[in-house]
Amino acid sequence: MLPTFINLSRYKFVAGILLVLLVSGPLAAQKLDTSYSAVIPYSSLPDWTRVRMWADDHHLSLKPAGLDKKEIAAIFKVCRECVADYNKRIDTIPWFKRSMEDTSFNPYRYKVDPSLQYFVQMVPVTEQNGDKMVFVICICTRDFPVNDDLRKKTLEGIDFGTCHFQFKVDLTTGKVFDIWVDGDA
Repeated sequence: MLPTFINLSRYKFVAGILLVLLVSGPLAAQKLDTSYSAVIPYSSLPDWTRVRMWADDHHLSLKPAGLDKKEIAAIFKVCRECVADYNKRIDTIPWFKRSMEDTSFNPYRYKVDPSLQYFVQMVPVTEQNGDKMVFVICICTRDFPVNDDLRKKTLEGIDFGTCHFQFKVDLTTGKVFDIWVDGDA
């Protein structure tokens, strides 16, 4: 079985090179459109959600933060880069390579489909040292229609398939970590 968690702790992006990009449509470069995204206030989340996002007691020291358009554009760029890197890493797994020889095998049971439209939920926080961190949840709109709930509450659950992935990004350092792609439900 494919592990659905791949740590990209060594994955870096250059924070100074920000392109105005769109994640709301297919994961391709376009004009910044935030209509398929929501910045969800950390203070509005229940405690159990905060613990899930930020392990242990770390969540107790975090403070709510906001995001400007430049930071949102950087997060959209990171979304595309994470998907591309994750899919490349999946291609290197031996059993996946063997499975691709079967014409009935659907690789998008395990890979994130960049051609789908995604709704992006962002929960920004500031750490005690001043670093701005963002918990990002991407949900394809094929399986989850955009509604007020997606704009106000984080999507909770597992086994949504590769239509749901999440990661954390440190906007201060540009480090991306803890990418999690749900497996085949």
